[in-house]
Amino acid sequence: MSERLDSEDFERQVGHAVTFSAEAISFEAEIKQVDLLTQHSADGRQPFAVLFSTDHSQAFAQKTYTMQHPEMGEQMIFLVPVGPDETGMCYEAIFN
Repeated sequence: MSERLDSEDFERQVGHAVTFSAEAISFEAEIKQVDLLTQHSADGRQPFAVLFSTDHSQAFAQKTYTMQHPEMGEQMIFLVPVGPDETGMCYEAIFN
């Protein structure tokens, strides 16, 4: 999928797994939550944040990872570690 993903694409996949990879790092994460953000631009695109949860305690560096999902395809996404939850480390991606 080469088109830009929107919040609805991720909302349909909440609870499902995606795979992230960069260089020698590869890990699975669950799409945990999608939040709409305040719109500041006039282009009509609704900004949103996606929270991903993993089952590992190690925080990988914030950087661009390749996300792979059977329905959403392959996308380059900048992830930021935001801290642990009850299952492991969480990461956030902002789309605007």
